[in-house]
Amino acid sequence: MTAPAVSISGLDADALGGDDSILMRQRRDHARLDAMMNRYLSEDLPPGEPDAVWSDIVQLVFSHAFAEETVLWPLLRHIAPDGEELTRRVEEEHQAINELIARIEHSPGDPRRAEWIRQAFTLIRQDIRDEEDELLPRLRTAFGDRRLRRVGAAWEAVRATAPSRPHPGVPRRPPGNAVRGVPLSAFDRLRDLAPVGGPATRRAASPQRVRSRPPARSPWPYAQPAGPAETASGLAETVRTSAAATTSRSAVRWRRVPGGSRRTRRRAAG
Repeated sequence: MTAPAVSISGLDADALGGDDSILMRQRRDHARLDAMMNRYLSEDLPPGEPDAVWSDIVQLVFSHAFAEETVLWPLLRHIAPDGEELTRRVEEEHQAINELIARIEHSPGDPRRAEWIRQAFTLIRQDIRDEEDELLPRLRTAFGDRRLRRVGAAWEAVRATAPSRPHPGVPRRPPGNAVRGVPLSAFDRLRDLAPVGGPATRRAASPQRVRSRPPARSPWPYAQPAGPAETASGLAETVRTSAAATTSRSAVRWRRVPGGSRRTRRRAAG
């Protein structure tokens, strides 16, 4: 694979379309991730701080990657002759990170956990380099500053509704990632609000809870052809529709029919 001549890693905000462009938003997230990983590996953290830093890393990694897969990589497949090859490679990196962090999250007492975390950090750093050196420069070449800012706003909106925990069974491409991933976002964000290491967090991450909800099964996602959902407006609409469906389902409640044992459903008033 031949990398573009100019990586976005060394360019300033003006060269990348302004502070609100997708390229600067990506750069800021990557810098935050790098700083948090370095902090986690430092030896002077107070007790309990590594768990809090790890939780912040996980939340940022998955919301960031989901927004990339929903908004950016479909655009790249559309504009770049080698977009399919480029995005497949990064999707495979995302899947490997997903599976490894899921293993870490579900094995808090495993003696190999520290080594797995270091492996995850290595994968994340490689993913950052591939994106900044090979994928994101294609967007800089193809789009003007105004379009880069519009893409950045769409990416930020999707990230706000994205899952923030590992879900290896969710496809890496739209529309399947939105249909299966967005409903999981509410559950993830409830876990994010719980104190790190608290009872709610431990219950949510326990193997019993994981087994009680069978993982979503899907075909290998990289063979899915691009379709209408891979447009910017189509992607945003897919996310909004999936989120609305989740909210609608949450409004359904059960009540007992007077004089009998059968249950029926009714929609909550309002």
